Parts: sequence; structure tokens; C-alpha cells
Amino acid sequence: ITKANASRRPILALDAPSGLDTTTGTPAPSGIRATATLTLALPKTGFRAPAASAHVGELYVADIGIPPEVYASLGVATNHLFATGEIQRLGGA
Repeated sequence: ITKANASRRPILALDAPSGLDTTTGTPAPSGIRATATLTLALPKTGFRAPAASAHVGELYVADIGIPPEVYASLGVATNHLFATGEIQRLGGA
């Protein structure tokens, strides 16, 4: 991770950057600093934490085929998150 962070090359994290607590957004001292993160199904709660932004980079979410009824049964409002495509940019760096 240290070498990857020092490489100055773009880093894509899949689902969550290594070393980032997805619930609290607290990064490990040696956590990856992604240029972009493609998270699956829904963004993780911890991605909203101020300390997480330098590790998440640009945030995208990908549809992995979970039926809307499943989200609804869990009380999660997706508000047609994937209505315009299977990958959505949510923001970030």
C-alpha cells in the first residue's frame, strides 16, 4: 500500500479502499489513497466522514442486480439510483 500510494499512479478501489473503516470512515495510517472508488450496491456510511474523502477519491456506485424490493424491505430508499445507468458518479475529489 505504501508503494502504491507513493507511485503517483491512479488507484481504483473496488467496493472500499483498503484500510478504510466503512462504518466510521476512519482510515488506517497505512490505508490506500484511491483516485476513485467503485463501490457496490450502495455507498458505505463511512464514506461521508471528512477523513474518508482523501482515501475514497471520486466515488461511483455500481448496480449489482439487487432488486428494488429487497432495498425496500430493508427500509432503504434508493430513489431510482440506477434509473439512468448501472454506474453512477456520486461525487468526490
